[in-house]
Amino acid sequence: MKIAVFGTTLHAGVMAALLAEYGNQIYWCTSVTCEENISVLSYQDQEVNNYLNKQRKAGFLIECSFSQIPLDIEVYLFCFSPTQIEFALK
Repeated sequence: MKIAVFGTTLHAGVMAALLAEYGNQIYWCTSVTCEENISVLSYQDQEVNNYLNKQRKAGFLIECSFSQIPLDIEVYLFCFSPTQIEFALK
């Protein structure tokens, strides 16, 4: 299944890692405006970081900008923090 994940919260990282672990193709938009330079996130929980790195290497997790997300995505997950509510609604 092709899944797009938006946001940089811990919830976004865990969902991206777990869904990729089960064979889904994950497109993760990690920048604030979804068009800025893509940054590789690092969380305090080393286990989450290990899962994310494993899935990046396996090719199941792709960090990309909004314009690079394919049109045939089947599921969209929006994982924004409460302080980003205005951005999420745009």
